[in-house]
Amino acid sequence: MRYLKSTAPLFVLLVCIFLSGCQKDEVTGPKAILSLQVDANYTETGDHWIFATDATGEVLDVKPYSAGEAVTLTSEKAVDKMNVTLFRYYEDVIITSTYKYTNLNTYADIPVGTALHFGSTTVDNGPKATAHFTIANTNGTQVNFTNGSSLSERSETDFTNGVGELVDLSFYGAPSDMLMTGYRSGIPVYNWVKGLKDGDVVSRDFQTDFMPYPHQLFLDFGGTSSGYVKARNAAGKSYFMSDSYFSTGATPVIGFIDGFASYQMYIDNTKPNGTVSYYKSGPFNLSPTIPTFNFSISKKDFLDYAFDFSQDYTTYGVTWSYSDGLEYTWWSVSAPAGTTLTKLNIPDEIAAKYPKLDESKFGKISIGFTKVLQGKLRLMPGAPENSDDVETYSYQPNF
Repeated sequence: MRYLKSTAPLFVLLVCIFLSGCQKDEVTGPKAILSLQVDANYTETGDHWIFATDATGEVLDVKPYSAGEAVTLTSEKAVDKMNVTLFRYYEDVIITSTYKYTNLNTYADIPVGTALHFGSTTVDNGPKATAHFTIANTNGTQVNFTNGSSLSERSETDFTNGVGELVDLSFYGAPSDMLMTGYRSGIPVYNWVKGLKDGDVVSRDFQTDFMPYPHQLFLDFGGTSSGYVKARNAAGKSYFMSDSYFSTGATPVIGFIDGFASYQMYIDNTKPNGTVSYYKSGPFNLSPTIPTFNFSISKKDFLDYAFDFSQDYTTYGVTWSYSDGLEYTWWSVSAPAGTTLTKLNIPDEIAAKYPKLDESKFGKISIGFTKVLQGKLRLMPGAPENSDDVETYSYQPNF
């Protein structure tokens, strides 16, 4: 027993030393808060930066990025969410004038650990093919051709002589099913050419061979309405379906035909107080409604804004802008309902490179709202895509 008693203090000392050593081995320093992978085929021009700020506006990290790079933002400050800003500066020469654009887009409440991916999907469409079309009795109507190829999703041809014109149509993905669409007496009509190959000759009569869409939606919502529809087949190919821009009737109309895996429909309705946009992906909705709204704004300074909006909404966006000669600058903020951004600092690295960027000049303002009825929208560009079935209302007030 004397041995145990005499060794007890030594044991406690060794435990303390061991625990102290473990604490010294803990990882300290900056931790990753966001990752960005930029594909080599990323084609957006200009000087690009990404930076993160906390709720107080403090810059957590900032990095430039370009095609083919992987970027990681880190922070020594522990945060659960952050505001992520994409910065872009680019120039555009028109005739002899050089226009300069500075664009900042901030996305609020992005979770720490978010992974972004910028790039474009490379699709092997195969060689270009050419088919020869004669379509009689179009009476000057425009005919649209679409076969689901990413390089020839939609091609428009005017048959202006109205008696049938031979047209050489170039397309990709041969052999493929070509959908021809148009409007006849204000009603959408269509005709299929199945298995179209290079060198094929196709003859159709617009009055007798083109059939009315079995499903039609008249955009009778008051005000001014427009809409269009795209469809996707089981293989993921996207087809142009109908566009009320080509509708010549008193009431614009869109429609769709059966046989596709999903549809995307877009409707805009404009009244004196603003525009309501309806979007639906998945099954087609033949009975959409367009809500009304009231809006007022009491403060509209940069990051000092207040408004009243009568509809429920999921997210909102505010854009401030100004121009100086041929230089145009705008800063957009997208945030969930209930979140108000009051402070955003420009990183020193960007301010040093672009000293003319002046927050005090922001004057013009626009505001929009989005209500998600079904599905999930992506958090920001580069984040995972929208869910397959999405339904939303978007509101753009006039003020």
